[in-house]
Amino acid sequence: MLTAFAVRIAMVLADMSPVSIYVVTPGRLDALAAGAFVALIGESSRSIPALLRAQQIVIVTGFICLGLALWRGGASNTDPLVLTVGLSLIAIHFAAFIALVRTLPSDHWLVTLLSSTLLRVFGKYSFAMYLAHMPLSALVRDIVYHPDQFLTFGGSKLPGQILFYIGTISLTFVVAFVSWHFWEKHFLKLKSSFVLPLDISSPEIPTQRT
Repeated sequence: MLTAFAVRIAMVLADMSPVSIYVVTPGRLDALAAGAFVALIGESSRSIPALLRAQQIVIVTGFICLGLALWRGGASNTDPLVLTVGLSLIAIHFAAFIALVRTLPSDHWLVTLLSSTLLRVFGKYSFAMYLAHMPLSALVRDIVYHPDQFLTFGGSKLPGQILFYIGTISLTFVVAFVSWHFWEKHFLKLKSSFVLPLDISSPEIPTQRT
């Protein structure tokens, strides 16, 4: 995580484009690392105390993020402070939030909400949607439905904006669906080749006495 943070600081000091800082992969590895860490500690029963501490992390980072947004007048991805400190805080905050949800009982309203069919479907195809949504949005905007063509009501372009979002989200979902079935799921089958060692201290796993 520190490496990604350092990369973004170096890019800010080099006066690079905010867009480049925001999207370049080496500068965003802290979010991937935080998510991977939560996934790994969740596999071990010895990590339950660490998961329980997630509530404190969620609260602290949440207040810091809120304070940062109030101080900077928002959370613009062109703000150097948001691009450096802010992105790392957001990564830690949401990783801790996921860890916190894992400690909740299965009938908790938040678990029920996050386990809903709609969110699971979007979660399944979310990676390709993340990759495709910007170029597809630009394609629709420049070729199919330009803001100058937006449907208006009472002088407001909100109806046209809503139609634009519905169209681009639908198109992005279709592209992600195709990507999943023709590309991604075949790579995920390789997971069977990487088996995590069993946690022999877990009470759910019987140990064999000699």
